[in-house]
Amino acid sequence: MPTKKSNHKHEYELLEVKEGNWFTHEKRCKICGHLNSRLKIEQTETR
Repeated sequence: MPTKKSNHKHEYELLEVKEGNWFTHEKRCKICGHLNSRLKIEQTETR
């Protein structure tokens, strides 16, 4: 039987934060503000 962690379903919105040449993506719950994941991607230019 699964344990009840919270009384609501998380509603995540994807936030994009620019830090110089780095893009930081994080999913934050609109209800409780819980951060689900933080992912850093190095921006490389290919043309």
